[in-house]
Amino acid sequence: MLVPRLESGSLDDGYDIVLLPITLSPAGAPGITRKVLRDRGFEVEDALDALSSLRLGESALLPAIGGGTLRLVQVESERQGLTLESLRHASQACGRLLDRGRVLCGLHLALPDPEPAVTRAVAESLLIGAYRFERYKSTKHPALEVLNFLEPTGGELAIGGIVATATNWCRDLVNTPGGDLTPQRVAELAQGTAAERGWRCEVMSGDDLSAGGFGGLVGVGAGSVHPPRLIVLESGDPSAPLTALVGKGITFDSGGLDLKRLEDMLTMKTDLAGVASVLAAMTALDDMGSGLHIRAVLACAENMLSGTSTRPGDILRHRNGMSTEIVSPDAEGRLVLADALSYVCEGRPERVVDVATLTGSTALGRDVWAAIGNDQELVQQVVNAGSRAGDPGWQLPLWEGYDSYVRSSVADTKNAALGIKWNFGAILGALYLRQFVGSTPWAHLDISATVFRDEEDELWCQGATGTSTRALISLLREDG
Repeated sequence: MLVPRLESGSLDDGYDIVLLPITLSPAGAPGITRKVLRDRGFEVEDALDALSSLRLGESALLPAIGGGTLRLVQVESERQGLTLESLRHASQACGRLLDRGRVLCGLHLALPDPEPAVTRAVAESLLIGAYRFERYKSTKHPALEVLNFLEPTGGELAIGGIVATATNWCRDLVNTPGGDLTPQRVAELAQGTAAERGWRCEVMSGDDLSAGGFGGLVGVGAGSVHPPRLIVLESGDPSAPLTALVGKGITFDSGGLDLKRLEDMLTMKTDLAGVASVLAAMTALDDMGSGLHIRAVLACAENMLSGTSTRPGDILRHRNGMSTEIVSPDAEGRLVLADALSYVCEGRPERVVDVATLTGSTALGRDVWAAIGNDQELVQQVVNAGSRAGDPGWQLPLWEGYDSYVRSSVADTKNAALGIKWNFGAILGALYLRQFVGSTPWAHLDISATVFRDEEDELWCQGATGTSTRALISLLREDG
């Protein structure tokens, strides 16, 4: 992944593309845009009138400046006006159009007195919009190499670059085919990252998992030639209060003996998005110099179909001693998370957040992940962090009245409930997971519906979105 260089620049330098904002206000454009138009010999009002029909995020080209392109971008929504969120939207849409090396940006100057957070948001969004996954293509688009910002912008520009880089790295991992990112390969990646950054790292596999009571992880991986791995990463001061992160890492999910349809299986390389988000967020916090004490547990397995696959009706025993009746081998994510949550809570963290492509049945659509937990303050912190970061989530209830659906007549619990008429699978998944955290403050992020776009649109290329990465970074950086 090529990471563009972020700098402060001026209009006197030569650029391939210059980005300038326009708005729906009577003035039509901030002062910097009017000045550039005037200095380049344009009739300012005529130019702005010609652009008055642009919608949020749309842009128009004007004649070249020094051999480059002047692109004016609409940064204001008719419905909401000029907001930080509309600037994010416009910047990401504009980033989708960037296909040349040197770009000068003035979008952050749409506000009369822009705060550093505006520069950070614009930088993040431009770089996220400019992302492409072309690792396996023989012909690649020209890449964005340098992104310069008009006027001094402060340290938040660097922070924006770090956050976007982490988000795009998460997308790289999620976009990688399951055959190239097996549990062992994820473990090697985590070990290499830990070695580079001085983190503590432990990888458990084989007999260690069986002897350790990780029956859910072993059971899910039983049908694959690529055995499961439990990866434990730790950063920061061991004497400081501990925050625990848990990621679901099903590197490919065929459904096992509850085999998925081909249409549903095509995107199952994305089932490790929880692990990717946790790992990416940790690297971003490290790059920012965070001293926060974090322990991450990454539960990685491949759910495949074979003669050794776990069967419906089998009973698995977890790290905390509880047993689960397997109703559906395709409800496997909660089985590996049960072990990981049990394990990490043994270390008595102050709080634990798990991230998982668990159900896709949140009823919140493709833009908003779900947050559910046993601690209202923590859940609200997670949702607020997502709102700040432009990576939104919404709280769903941990509804006690549905608890009977996860009870089993032959085991302590069961991993699915069949024949339910109403779609509340996200809540049932959270009710199942709650049994493995005890009294530890816990929040669960169900991100399945938001991790992947089947088709490109004005904001996203086809593929992974990096969802929840920015939310985690915001939570840990700003809420400590």
